Amino acid sequence: MAACADRGIAVALSTWFREDTTNARARISGPEVLAELWARTLDTIAADGLLGHVLYVDLCNEYPLPLWTPFLYPGEDAEVRSRTEGEVHSWMEESLAALRARHPELIYCFSFCNEFESYQEQDVSCLDLLELHLWMVQPECSDFYERLGYGLGADRFDPVHYTRLAAGGERLYASDPDHWRQRLAVHIHRAADWSRHANKPLVTIESWAVVNYKDWPGLDWGWVNELCEYGVDTAVDTGRWLAVSTSNFCGPQFVGMWRDLRWHQRLTSRIHGGETSLSAEADPFLRHLAKG
Repeated sequence: MAACADRGIAVALSTWFREDTTNARARISGPEVLAELWARTLDTIAADGLLGHVLYVDLCNEYPLPLWTPFLYPGEDAEVRSRTEGEVHSWMEESLAALRARHPELIYCFSFCNEFESYQEQDVSCLDLLELHLWMVQPECSDFYERLGYGLGADRFDPVHYTRLAAGGERLYASDPDHWRQRLAVHIHRAADWSRHANKPLVTIESWAVVNYKDWPGLDWGWVNELCEYGVDTAVDTGRWLAVSTSNFCGPQFVGMWRDLRWHQRLTSRIHGGETSLSAEADPFLRHLAKG
């Protein structure tokens, strides 16, 4: 964070509650515990004088998937619960209230990657923003992964699925690129509709094409970049996004995506040049950005 602060870069914080040797995540017994974990973390950041460089805090990644929220389930293979359930919603509402009491100056959310079709049934009033992770390959968007035989079940990290994506992903996309772009556009515009319905700004930090592409030798990234660029353009044009990622693969370890530096520069300029339909007077996140 100090390195980012030196460069004038704000940092969004999130937690992926994965299993460790002590299984510390098993001790998250209620929303008040979740809030306390975050409060202590933010206290240390404040002690280092870096709290002003926090863009926002995502209390739990992709809530409420079992992989990231095991405290809501008997096991990771359990059926995904809905944010319309009272208990699932209460975890958000109560943990946010407790954390805001400790650090009221920050912007808070839980990030989501599912239940887009039922957005009108979900109460997100406790959130300061909607952080939605959006890809063309999501089941609510298209049947791309289904056609490839890429599984999203308990064996989703089996290398065989990566092999199928590497072997057939580009060919399937190239068979009808307009279709896949159209499916992504519908997905993005639905997210924008949710933003308007909830009167919340949008942030997307994981996007827009595929999820688990590998940086194997010889793999073509052109089709991934093409679809990601289409996603950025479509999202920016809605005027509902206040922060937009270019792809899921912007880490320096993805050599294939970084072969084309001009692509990154062009998309970053496109994002910075986008206009918003949101009002700084009405939206706390936009006011927070303006202060920064």
